[in-house]
Amino acid sequence: MRLYLVTMILALSLGAYAQPYANYNCSTAMQIVSGQTYSYPAWTGTNFAQTGPAYSCLTSQYDPAWFFFMMGNDGDIHITISTVSDNQPPACRDVDFILWGPYTSLENGCNGGLTLSKVVDCSYGSQCIEYPDLTNGTTGQFYIMMVSNYSKFGCTVTLSQTSGTGIMSLFPAPTIANNGPVCAGQSITLSSNTISYANYYWTGPNGFSSSFQNPVINNISSAQSGLYSCHLGAGSSAGPSSYTQLVVNPKPPVQVHANTSICVGNSIHIGSPTLSGINYSWSSTPSGFTSTTSNPLVSPSILTTYHLLVTDVASTCTDTASVTIAVEIKPALQGNVKYANVLGVGIDSCKISLLQSPNILKDSTSTNASGHYGFNCIDPAYYKLDPECAKKWGGGNSVDAQLILRYSVGLISFSAVQKKVADVNLSNYINASDAIMVMRRFIGQINTFPAGDWYFQVPDSIHLVNMNNTQNIIGQCYGDVNGSFNPTYPILAPQQTGTKSNEPSLPRPQTEKKHKHFLPFRNTNAK
Repeated sequence: MRLYLVTMILALSLGAYAQPYANYNCSTAMQIVSGQTYSYPAWTGTNFAQTGPAYSCLTSQYDPAWFFFMMGNDGDIHITISTVSDNQPPACRDVDFILWGPYTSLENGCNGGLTLSKVVDCSYGSQCIEYPDLTNGTTGQFYIMMVSNYSKFGCTVTLSQTSGTGIMSLFPAPTIANNGPVCAGQSITLSSNTISYANYYWTGPNGFSSSFQNPVINNISSAQSGLYSCHLGAGSSAGPSSYTQLVVNPKPPVQVHANTSICVGNSIHIGSPTLSGINYSWSSTPSGFTSTTSNPLVSPSILTTYHLLVTDVASTCTDTASVTIAVEIKPALQGNVKYANVLGVGIDSCKISLLQSPNILKDSTSTNASGHYGFNCIDPAYYKLDPECAKKWGGGNSVDAQLILRYSVGLISFSAVQKKVADVNLSNYINASDAIMVMRRFIGQINTFPAGDWYFQVPDSIHLVNMNNTQNIIGQCYGDVNGSFNPTYPILAPQQTGTKSNEPSLPRPQTEKKHKHFLPFRNTNAK
């Protein structure tokens, strides 16, 4: 049989070897196997073996070294122990031994099992060579041997199995597995076949270690994915390792809107953009809402919590999130912007700004095709409206110029709105100068008025207290005193914004008969 020399360079407590080697007591005994030779520098000095075991023939137990072996089959084991002195002569030193067994494990022997009834062989002779013998060893059983350096002097001790039909076996490699693949956040179980006589030593990623046969890792993360190993061992000895690859799939990404509040009647998107390979499932508390889209639009009428379950189609891993939407009841403001004529045509695409004193912009909107605008969820306070219109100016012509002249000489009367749109030069007087300016713009000599293009009649202040508030707005082009313009023209670039007034009425110009010619100009009729 080919022998392999395993040299143990173990530190001892005194002299040349100041500290003990690892197997200086039973619990850290070293495993020996058939086919190998073990050599070690003996512990020197007066260092006594641990108390507790029944040492039988060993009256003294100096400088001990502990070993154990496990039977791989039924049979006899014959071991030879020899020494070589460090300082010759003498050529060798006196060693003794004691052998106990059998046991089901190393721990079973070390923990109170080293009794007289378990002594298999013992020698306290003065010779340099000893021959521990075991007859009829039993498969799977453990035997424990202590070798004592009776001389207390430096020497090298060598031991090996030299004959016998029995085989001293290593621990077998365990058969291991795991219950993966798993998803991050789940629990995993590492499992091994049962070997009652050995201890289990697991190691793995992220600093994992365990001495359980079937360890469980709770709330596992992707960082713990990887290769796990396990070996069997006892004392200071270990068998070969086995390996298992654990796959930990990450949870799918889940994102919802932050908890927030909306006004009753409003809507809000509560999710996020769709990701490929992800399924979405929404529910709600109170119940009643379901969706399979990633970013549904909801309009709750009461406080509602929406729950999202996302599933990775490939890995089947899931994750959850929720968002709570509170519902507030606050004032609303709406109305229509119409042109000041008999038809009351709605003015579309007007920008309406909501200002809170002092002129702080709170919100803005635009009128729709029928001239309607609206603001929702407004805090109770005092506000004012600031309309702007990018519609094309029109309506002002010779008829309007004639009406302005007739008003200036007192032949007709104007409404409050007509008075505002007639004063195109912003002089605070309505006279021939305004009529001339209207005519000049009508024939293309000028393209704007000092007053601008549009006038809107809005109140100076609106106090929002009630839940629903309506404020209609009257608009009219400067110079178009008879309201002949129809504002359904394409939108141009924004022009100068008109001024405002709080006069509420808008009757048509009051005339008794038509005139074919302008009246003489006068500049005496004030507003």
